Amino acid sequence: MNEKSIGDYVQVILPIVLTFAVLVMGVMVLVEMEIPRLAKKKKKLRAK
Repeated sequence: MNEKSIGDYVQVILPIVLTFAVLVMGVMVLVEMEIPRLAKKKKKLRAK
């Protein structure tokens, strides 16, 4: 592989990787916000 093809490859892959990372971060934040509510609901259902 020469320098140019590596550069082209990076230009294609980098935005995809960054987009994926942003999506993962967003999902993690949503999950962390949702888990306490779901846990509270489960505890309320289990409590007799």
